[in-house]
Amino acid sequence: MPAKVKSFTTVCLLLALLLTGCTGRLSDTVTTAAPQTSAAGPRLTLTNTAAARIPEKKEPSAMKITPEMAAVFREASLDVEESELPPIRFTLCSVGDIMSHDGTFAAAKTGSTYDFTTMFASVADYTKHADYTIGNLETTFAGAARGYAGYPCFNTPEQMADGLSDVLGVDLVSTSNNHSLDTGFKGLCSTLDFLDAAGIGHTGTYRTEEDSLIPKIVEINGAKVAFLAYTYGSNSGIPYKWCLNVTNRTKIQEAAQAAYDAGADYIIALLHWGVEYRRTNTADQRSLAEWIFANTEVQLIIGNHAHVVEPIEEITVEKDGREKKGIVFYALGNFTGAQRKDYRDTGIIVNLDITIDRSDRSKSGVEKIVYTPTFIDPNALATGKRYRVLAIEDAIRAYENGSDSLITADEYKKLQMYLEDYAEQLETLPCISRG
Repeated sequence: MPAKVKSFTTVCLLLALLLTGCTGRLSDTVTTAAPQTSAAGPRLTLTNTAAARIPEKKEPSAMKITPEMAAVFREASLDVEESELPPIRFTLCSVGDIMSHDGTFAAAKTGSTYDFTTMFASVADYTKHADYTIGNLETTFAGAARGYAGYPCFNTPEQMADGLSDVLGVDLVSTSNNHSLDTGFKGLCSTLDFLDAAGIGHTGTYRTEEDSLIPKIVEINGAKVAFLAYTYGSNSGIPYKWCLNVTNRTKIQEAAQAAYDAGADYIIALLHWGVEYRRTNTADQRSLAEWIFANTEVQLIIGNHAHVVEPIEEITVEKDGREKKGIVFYALGNFTGAQRKDYRDTGIIVNLDITIDRSDRSKSGVEKIVYTPTFIDPNALATGKRYRVLAIEDAIRAYENGSDSLITADEYKKLQMYLEDYAEQLETLPCISRG
């Protein structure tokens, strides 16, 4: 029996004896148990303070605490052996590049404000039911006074953040990309303010150097999940080296270690990398992914930047003398935006089933991947419904049964092509399916 379990068993036995009529006085340095009550019944809380005492009973028994028993209390730990903890399971959803060109936010304008509900509503069922939903925010929210703008220096109406949260259920976005500083450091900070106001977490850009040193760890179904976000660079310069995470192997390794030391059960890297509009990953991308898996505790990589969908791959490496497997999504394509060329007006939403095995991290990982191809429908003549995001299979069915007159015959053919291409490109592992 492991030492921790032996200690745990011994302590529990002693506590049981004490609570059923045994008394004794421990030295001031002995860890003692102070009874507490709650609606759920009595429970024990350990404390090392001298003020906490085992209450004396009116009719003490003859049993006394021996020096040996006191030593057990001093040295024992109530940590449960990790091998006895059940696995944790959670679902993670991710969308791709969240962009807003001039036409995108113009389509969301309603009177004097903006509302992105219609743009997002058709795919909400694919995002809002996951335990945790993330995306890549490739724009800034610098406010109306700065002037809203699309490419090349993005400043999107901040109401988009409300739509992401309220309609899609987005919990966290990576803010680390080449457009992070399109509106300067002030715009970077304003973006974080608006995300905070919308209840959306963020990682990859920071207001202060102190913030940049704190690992982004969230709790999902009891699991501590860390997110690291890095970009290859910035289009607008970097005023403070700490305000934007720029890809650097040493920094990634240090950040992953800090997250691990802080208690993260599972670590996910969100990388802005690759070559725009290239539907296959580069050798450099694979090399970096392989290095990250082999040299850090990261087990999942979700990439973006290409504005087209790139492959999904399982990579096997050796780490600390053991085999380790990691999953990498090289790019999820565009989730929103106004790019019209083939493969730039589409992306995928992915929903992952992840299991955390706290007794053996090598057994933790992605159990199931369901991808949903999406299409950004331009609808040039549809006032109020331009650039809505559609699930491709839903759109095909709607066209075929006549329930959506805004989908054209040419778009119908394109959607069928995308489905076929994605099946060939993405369904490369037994755990991957379309849904």
